[in-house]
Amino acid sequence: MVDLIKIGLTKDYLLLRFKSYPYFILVGLVGAGSILFLTYVLTDLLKFWYFSSYVFATVSGWTLVFVLNHKITFQLKLKDLRFRHYIKFLGMYGVIGLVNFTAVFVLTSIFGLYYILSIVLVVVPVSVFNFLMNQHYIFNSNLNK
Repeated sequence: MVDLIKIGLTKDYLLLRFKSYPYFILVGLVGAGSILFLTYVLTDLLKFWYFSSYVFATVSGWTLVFVLNHKITFQLKLKDLRFRHYIKFLGMYGVIGLVNFTAVFVLTSIFGLYYILSIVLVVVPVSVFNFLMNQHYIFNSNLNK
């Protein structure tokens, strides 16, 4: 069995590292809800193709998530919000998004799953990875000065 203390994973380290994770999940749920809602409205009510609706809704949702994570999750002052942080954020999410979009497309268009189910199946598993990437690369006050 791995000794977590020997590799530096103490209870205090984990609590410090993940103390803002519940806020990240809450913000993520708000973002995911806005993405699902906007995708549904564009697809089922306005009759856009599900995939173009999803891409547009996702970029809109990412913008909302960026602002909320900046203010709530990582508690940085909005005056510290810089365009370059947003560009880094979009770049990181763009890479993750390519995987995300591909998986949703494959699940929906090839395997025939309902598009909302495909979105949920793809979005949920990446939350911890997204949190760690945001915490370390986007909202790290030491890196963003």
